[in-house]
Amino acid sequence: MDKAEWVLIKTIEQKVIKFIEEHEILHKGEKLLIALSGGPDSVFALNFFHKYRSRFGISLASAHVNHGLRGMDSEMDEKFCAELSANYGVQYFAEKIDVKGLAKLKKVSVEEAARELRYRALEAILRQNHFDKIVTAHNLNDNAETVLLNLIKGTGLKGISGIPVKRGDIIRPLLGLSKPEILKYLELNKIGFRTDITNLSSIYERNFIRNELLPEIRAKLNPSVDQSLFNSSENFRNAQIILEEHVSTIMNRIVEFSNKSIIIDIENFRHYNPALLGELLKASIGKYFKKEFSFRDLKKLSSLLSKQPGRKESLTGGLRGIKERGRLVIREEITEEEFLPLVLKAGEEISFKGRKLRIKLKDLVSPYVQEVKSSAFHEFISGELLDEEFTLRRWKPGDRFVPLGMKGFKKLSDFLSEQKIAVEEKKKQLVLLNRNNIIWVPGYRIDDRYKLTKNIKRICELCLE
Repeated sequence: MDKAEWVLIKTIEQKVIKFIEEHEILHKGEKLLIALSGGPDSVFALNFFHKYRSRFGISLASAHVNHGLRGMDSEMDEKFCAELSANYGVQYFAEKIDVKGLAKLKKVSVEEAARELRYRALEAILRQNHFDKIVTAHNLNDNAETVLLNLIKGTGLKGISGIPVKRGDIIRPLLGLSKPEILKYLELNKIGFRTDITNLSSIYERNFIRNELLPEIRAKLNPSVDQSLFNSSENFRNAQIILEEHVSTIMNRIVEFSNKSIIIDIENFRHYNPALLGELLKASIGKYFKKEFSFRDLKKLSSLLSKQPGRKESLTGGLRGIKERGRLVIREEITEEEFLPLVLKAGEEISFKGRKLRIKLKDLVSPYVQEVKSSAFHEFISGELLDEEFTLRRWKPGDRFVPLGMKGFKKLSDFLSEQKIAVEEKKKQLVLLNRNNIIWVPGYRIDDRYKLTKNIKRICELCLE
């Protein structure tokens, strides 16, 4: 090896060391788990950290995740990683995953399924063996591919922030290094690696960007495009952090999660810049439902805000947005169950959908003079005008009753709206009838015509629990 080659090797190594120190990736005494695929990037990572383990004060192990997608080549990758780890004298772990099975089950791409299972397997090894960090060997070019792919797909600010240097217990110390630098380093040090031939095919989205789009950009627009995109992605990431902090403050003020629903106070949101709506919705849905939020969803919900209460929109991920008075509600789609009217007689108890209804009619020995305690779902009314048979059903348009304390009839739809009941809950509201008259709206009000008065000789107890 001549002096120029030796200098190049040291320059590349110092570049990684500087990157690690600038981003404060490592701490002395940490146990690192190298994600070892057998490809050039992960082989470089294992070699580098083994060489500099004393300098950083770290200990090493490696882990190979076999995707099982390339037949005998996958098996050869695993064998290579086992032998390489043995040569370096580091503890070695291997896991096999069913990528095609998960892709079929979740109806996602093979790439997406592989990524999810790979990280899941690595995290399990880390926890079970008490490692501190997982090292993945993403490089400068990988970041450029990610930024462009997400920009083209329209994933928003977070997507074009690229690959983070640190995320939880995962670190990516090679992000400042280009693929040509890694390959040159391995060539000069005569270090072998495995080649994944599927990376040469442009039928996959990322490979198309890697093999065709980026080479054209480097040749005709910007030879340093990978570094330029890395610099931009760091700026985007900083902007995203600031934005997330601001959105989190807003969430604490105007968003609540109740009855398995996200409830956004849209009256108070008007005090903020409307451009924040997308980030607020994305953060809320991600936090409470762990689901993705698309640009199409944002368009639907933005339009919903200007519509009448009661209007709704179906969203991705099986969610539904509902406009209510002064608020926007987001919940999972619920298939409305049919509720057939229930008929029972005084003295009976009936069970339905996990609830119970009891009705008792009692003739008094002496006229009623003493007050009884009632609650939203436990009421006492006059039994003087009642038959023995009662009907429990859902309310329907046209229903009317005389709310306690009023003198005239009121439409039940208006009464329920005044109670500010969520639209979806309003649909399920039950009413109790006797002689085709509504005598009780459980949870809210009895009919004034059936209130207890002095000197009545018959009392009715209603209990819904």
